[in-house]
Amino acid sequence: MKTQLSASVLCGMVALSAGVVQAEGSLTLGGDVELNIDAVSHQSGGDTFDDNGRIKLDAGGEWTDGNRFVKAKVQPLIPFRENNTNIAILDSSASVSGTNEIAYDDVFLQFGSKAWDVQMGRFEAMNLFPLGKDVFVPRAGEVWIYEANIVRGRRDDVLHAAFHMNPNTQTHLELGTMYYKDGDASISGVRPAVTYDFGNAKVWGGYESSVEKDSGGSKTRDGHGGGIGGSVKLGGGDMAASYTAGKNKLTDDKAQSVAINYTRDNWGLGYIYSKQDVSGSSADPKVYSVYGAYTVPIFGPESGAAVTFAAGTSSSKHGSDDDKVSGARVRFTYNF
Repeated sequence: MKTQLSASVLCGMVALSAGVVQAEGSLTLGGDVELNIDAVSHQSGGDTFDDNGRIKLDAGGEWTDGNRFVKAKVQPLIPFRENNTNIAILDSSASVSGTNEIAYDDVFLQFGSKAWDVQMGRFEAMNLFPLGKDVFVPRAGEVWIYEANIVRGRRDDVLHAAFHMNPNTQTHLELGTMYYKDGDASISGVRPAVTYDFGNAKVWGGYESSVEKDSGGSKTRDGHGGGIGGSVKLGGGDMAASYTAGKNKLTDDKAQSVAINYTRDNWGLGYIYSKQDVSGSSADPKVYSVYGAYTVPIFGPESGAAVTFAAGTSSSKHGSDDDKVSGARVRFTYNF
């Protein structure tokens, strides 16, 4: 549930005296709570039991005038306690970990029209490797799972900007860029992506390239990669599949990853496979992960509260360093 305050209401008498309301601004306030209880078993490191969570506040403002708009959003994340961690979880979104400091999800400014817009700040660009209902996704070993998200966003140390174009209602084009420079230290990246929506099916694809240098001017990252995928409505739900391939030019390591998942109503299942081609090694590591989740509303959907039961298992194969992680999570959520 979100509260929306309209500038046209606050200034209604002034607008009516002018005869017509030509533009409107609004302020939206809301947020959500996540509390996780995790139990995880590590083949290489014993068992762990942990609770973690955060409160996300969501404040946004938007001005519209016909086809034009200006929009801003800020989403601070407040952890429940110190040493708030998400163990054995793959999560491409922002999370609070290791401290009791306030972190952030999205903080951005966006302006444009229905045909085009520019977005700047901290945000996530187009998802080329969707995982579906990824409430709990364990990861075994140290295998590189490439998600085509190095230049996707939500980094604190760069200027992130994206230019969006919508030639028609089916096609969405995006060109994302990242840049930072402080003396010899620098970060630069580019990430074009496209989505086409057929109605009952959707396809997407994209590419990214990034270079990072330390204060001495030496490269710490020089890589590129991309991904393709699609989804289709099936049996009342959505079936999605993605393929990504990336390369680290500094080490000549390569990775290929696949994600397949199905989501319907309150439940979802997913599978991830990744193979890493390690330069100079005959033992290329692989990882397999299977996960699922089911959400039950508390006091009915209208309450905004729910509990989700999730579980998953992951196995990695890397010569004699095989590993396995299994676990479960109970997540309590409340949207306000």
